[in-house]
Amino acid sequence: MLTTQECLECLYKQAKRTQKIVCDARAESAQIKTTQAESSLLDSGAESKKVDSKNLDSREIDSAILDSSAKSSAQNAESKKLDSSVPKSKTLESNFPKSNSTESKADSTSTKSILSESIFLESAPPNFTPQDVAIPSAPPPCPPPKLAISVYERIAKILHDSDPYAALKSKSIAKAKDFIRDLRVRYDPDSSLDFGLKIAVLGNVIDYGSANAFDIESCAFDAKSMHFGAYDITALKSRLKSARKLVYIGDNAGEDVFDSVCVRILRVLYPSLEIAYFTRGAPIINDITMRDLHANNSPILHACEVVDSGVRSAGFIYELANPHARAIYDEADVILAKGMGNFECLESCNDPRVFLLFKVKCAVVAQFLRQQEGVFMLKQCAPESKIARI
Repeated sequence: MLTTQECLECLYKQAKRTQKIVCDARAESAQIKTTQAESSLLDSGAESKKVDSKNLDSREIDSAILDSSAKSSAQNAESKKLDSSVPKSKTLESNFPKSNSTESKADSTSTKSILSESIFLESAPPNFTPQDVAIPSAPPPCPPPKLAISVYERIAKILHDSDPYAALKSKSIAKAKDFIRDLRVRYDPDSSLDFGLKIAVLGNVIDYGSANAFDIESCAFDAKSMHFGAYDITALKSRLKSARKLVYIGDNAGEDVFDSVCVRILRVLYPSLEIAYFTRGAPIINDITMRDLHANNSPILHACEVVDSGVRSAGFIYELANPHARAIYDEADVILAKGMGNFECLESCNDPRVFLLFKVKCAVVAQFLRQQEGVFMLKQCAPESKIARI
């Protein structure tokens, strides 16, 4: 599937969304720093008050001693004259000068203001235009995920952040774990593959790189409302019967948790099947990387072999994969690719081994497939019947 003008517009929206996510994250971090700094100032102020309190106590003691001394010398006329000639208040004031509280408060407020302003300036990323992030004026003859490589490399340089979605990826994985942990569904062997595939594609709702805005905190995983525009499970089962090796191409962070359920079911149904799970080769949007899996102790690490594909795009492009990943891909009997980015890169490969499992999330893909936006798909790239006719 080639890039269209709508894809370019969508890519720029994604870029602006990335900028906002980074800006919000830095603003939150700046607020935390400011609060900590203010708390530190308050603590230092409290310490200062403690010192003043100690000084006040010593003043009271000194005053009591002076009073006692004054009383004892009251009978002596000479001492009376001396006592009246030297005012006590003046003596105490000279020993313990009053601090200017107004000046101190002003200094404290000024310090907070300067500190808060400097943190904000450090946190605010610069604005940018489509030209700044290398979005061309006309669609190039390549799939959208390939074009996204240069765009997100430029964004990383502008924002000085090679992985701006790192925190959101961790949140997505944590929420996915909570969902799977709470899932209490018993399945029988006859329908377990169907269940595994549906659980896996349900995770594909997680996507910060789609045309529509996404928020993991408000995300609802609803299996009951799933509708498939295509569901080539019969062809997949036929392929799996004689398959020895399967490549499972991952997509977004959080989906790996859902994918682990599907992988475990595949291993139960097909015990001799070797499964390799592919990750992206570098951070791009919220796509899963090997680093994300290890940083968040993903269950997929314990379900099958995990392979860094070396691909830096938001979809699997064979030419960009490292030699190790290519060799595994070439030897696979079945390839199950998750997500719309993998669909955009693999839909034209004309390879019957490839099955695409994803949710339609944008109007361009919906029109291309002649499906409604929001439907789920399990689509074989080159159905056996079409190959037979060729």
